[in-house]
Amino acid sequence: MKNKILTIGILTLILINANIGWARNRSKPLKTIRIYINPSNIQNKINNYSSNTQINNNFQAEVVRLVNAERRKRGINPVSISNKLSSAASLRASEITQKFSHRRPDGRNFISAAESLGYTFSYIGENIAAGQKSPEDVMNIWMNSPGHRANILNPEYTEIGVGLDYANNIYGLHWVQLFGRPK
Repeated sequence: MKNKILTIGILTLILINANIGWARNRSKPLKTIRIYINPSNIQNKINNYSSNTQINNNFQAEVVRLVNAERRKRGINPVSISNKLSSAASLRASEITQKFSHRRPDGRNFISAAESLGYTFSYIGENIAAGQKSPEDVMNIWMNSPGHRANILNPEYTEIGVGLDYANNIYGLHWVQLFGRPK
């Protein structure tokens, strides 16, 4: 009898969570329900993204490729990958898992992350996002936001760094693009 009550209780919670997920994400009810029905499978998959350097590198490289595709469509020179900006973007991705802001957790501006890693610049900009599960998803969000799109298409920028980090929170993946032009 106790097992039947426990099973009914668990199924009720799953249905409640599925309905809450649907209400928040009406355009994606099946994906939301799948996440609630089998959270450990999805969670393990996302955890592997952050722990697997190869996947991170692939995601970062794909974001750069997509940025350059958007720039080429408009006759704007592509950006090249900067190791210093990449390190700063990775640092920032880790930081935005704690505080989602262009300000760092210690209150300083995002620019200080690049400066602390020795990047000297004449122009610098940052795009941040959280919750997107793929490079295509995050680029779609950024390209549909006027401020983020302006950074991606700014011809003054010649270099880029992309950071990606995972946090066990409602967003999961956290993304950062740092654009710059060295002095």
